[in-house]
Amino acid sequence: MQKPLLTIIKIVSAFLLLLCSSCDSSSGPAIDTGAEGRPVNAPDDVLRNLDGKLGFHEGQASGTIYNGSDWVLLDMDVMVTITKPEEKRKFRLRFMEKKKNENFKMNSELYLYSDLPLKPFSSGEVLVSSGDFAEGLKKEDFSWGIVSARGYKP
Repeated sequence: MQKPLLTIIKIVSAFLLLLCSSCDSSSGPAIDTGAEGRPVNAPDDVLRNLDGKLGFHEGQASGTIYNGSDWVLLDMDVMVTITKPEEKRKFRLRFMEKKKNENFKMNSELYLYSDLPLKPFSSGEVLVSSGDFAEGLKKEDFSWGIVSARGYKP
């Protein structure tokens, strides 16, 4: 009676070993990479590949961001810290395309901004209303950092 039970245990063990040999436990859980029309929060390695400049002028935060990742990005959140007095505020920045408005017939130029995904390995403009939060600040009076981004991996 012992011999058939031992044989069954060996067969089940061999089957489980074969079943698990195709599993790669070192890679960890799968990351949801989203899809066009279904953006997700980008993983940390994507955030580490974003860089750029940000400034404040006339109630707006604007700048240029470089996407050094292989993701298409739709927007990102930045945390801005004013050094004196210390104050923090989070802004959601959308990537924009600046186009001259051909319908505007005056001497001064007027530009239209439209949402535009930031493609992999490219730069794009960002713009958001900041109110009077950081009006008149010089570069040395504030710091900022990217805290999250949303998009998808094509």
